[in-house]
Amino acid sequence: MKINKLKNIIKESYIKEIGDLKNIETYPYNKESMRNYSFDSNLGEVSVHFDTVTPFNFQIIKVKNTDFNPQEDEQYNILFNIGGTQSQFTKSNYSELVKIVATVKEIIDNFIKTYSPYSLLITGVDKKGEIKTDKQKNTLYLMIATKNIPQGYRLSEAVAFEVEGYILFKES
Repeated sequence: MKINKLKNIIKESYIKEIGDLKNIETYPYNKESMRNYSFDSNLGEVSVHFDTVTPFNFQIIKVKNTDFNPQEDEQYNILFNIGGTQSQFTKSNYSELVKIVATVKEIIDNFIKTYSPYSLLITGVDKKGEIKTDKQKNTLYLMIATKNIPQGYRLSEAVAFEVEGYILFKES
């Protein structure tokens, strides 16, 4: 077997493991309001917020899927911060990151089950906390989102104000 083929097989096997959050223990969380949740982690308090997306505050300008049919009042952007900063992962180690992301995913599942939003926008912020495309975080989010798509939803690439990310939306 050629070494490159072996590398690809190992890489594919490794990538299939990443993003599978089924067996990850999550933190208990508090629902503070319809759109605000929080929980304590080993890195400090994590705040999760579902921000309403409208053409006035964060217009989605491009979705790579023709089935996407936006409905302004049912679109949300998922935001979370650790210890009061949106830099999200700058202070974390991988095992803590996975536990935090698994808890955020559980909160997203609860939000979807309770409110049935049409779409959720998923974008990262860079290490300085600025809203810019972060390819490393987007790759991680894609692997996690692909393995954890809620029933009745689809995932597509999206661009909003030149920031690349993903959008989870209801199937037609």
